[in-house]
Amino acid sequence: SATRTNDNRVEIQNICNALHKKNETLYKKNSVSHKENKALVE
Repeated sequence: SATRTNDNRVEIQNICNALHKKNETLYKKNSVSHKENKALVE
């Protein structure tokens, strides 16, 4: 069962990494659209 716990940890780590990458991508997109919005307002 120690192996299973380890597998779960690895899986959770992978999910966290994937979410982190998605988050960074969304943040960049958000930053771009924020600049575009600002440009529209100015």
